[in-house]
Amino acid sequence: MSLVADFTLARGDFALEFAATVERGETLALVGPNGAGKSSCLQALGGLIPIDAGSVELDGRQLERGGSRQSLAPDQRRVGFVFQDLLLFPHLSVVENVAYGPRSRGLDRRSARSRATEWLERVGLSEFAERRPGELSGGQAQRVALARALACEPALLLLDEPLSAVDASARAELRRELRQHLDAFDGVRLIVAHDAIDAFALADRVAVLEGGRVVQTGTTPQICGHPRSTYVADLVGLNLFRGTASAGHLSLPGGAELVVASVPDGPTLAVLHPRAVALFRERPQGSPRNVWRSTVAAVEPAIDRLRVRFDAPVPLVAEVTHGAAQELGLGPGAALWIAVKATEISAYSG
Repeated sequence: MSLVADFTLARGDFALEFAATVERGETLALVGPNGAGKSSCLQALGGLIPIDAGSVELDGRQLERGGSRQSLAPDQRRVGFVFQDLLLFPHLSVVENVAYGPRSRGLDRRSARSRATEWLERVGLSEFAERRPGELSGGQAQRVALARALACEPALLLLDEPLSAVDASARAELRRELRQHLDAFDGVRLIVAHDAIDAFALADRVAVLEGGRVVQTGTTPQICGHPRSTYVADLVGLNLFRGTASAGHLSLPGGAELVVASVPDGPTLAVLHPRAVALFRERPQGSPRNVWRSTVAAVEPAIDRLRVRFDAPVPLVAEVTHGAAQELGLGPGAALWIAVKATEISAYSG
């Protein structure tokens, strides 16, 4: 039993092409830059916007076929939706908000309230049942929205950036709780995540959307180990180089060249961790095969380190400690030597 989606849709100048199969009991996270089509994808699966071509099937049941009248309304799809802004009804109590979903599916008021009470117990909010959404914290409101979606007993659960309303201090705990609830739900789960940590912590697989198309799909090790676009490399904190390899040398589009320890000939992608980039004020001596002089374009904070960005002749990012930054005299415009060992660069066919 699974979700099988393969469709296209257009909204103004934007076109979305999406194809994926998600098994029952599996969570797929959709990540990508703003405007990539992540939320539009969820809305199409939920029946909130029509597809133009293709089809959507859930557990062998056709939900929609593009270009025809074969489309089920959202309330007929067995889909639970947690929206980015949660969309809790401010005039209803917490328990009435959760009961609204089952009632909209035809359950009588008493049974719906009983089910809502049960779900509030599951998400640890029984004592807040009679409060209004405006009296809740961001994390509590997120749990109410999740309980409302799950109380409908859906076969497909869609979550659009469910942690966006949660402050940083509560995010880690809510992430763990959400993962537990997702694991306990035996249907199909799709989640839009803006943060890489959320995506990798919550999902079994990740699909990367760029420009309305899926450019890469895989598990966390597959995505992190073999990014196939600059966005993905930035997402996982790596440098990505795309070029043509020959005899252990990788030629880059701007004319620069890298020596790589093991690389297949032909179109190639190569990744390098920023911490493997060494910076010097004077030309280094020793074994590095790749040495060049460059100018600092920008210095950005990165928790306990600094990320140093260079634009030419090889665009890349290095990570250094604050102490090393002081010794190097780091700052935009500073001229430094860069050294990278060939063995630190991982290359694969592009």
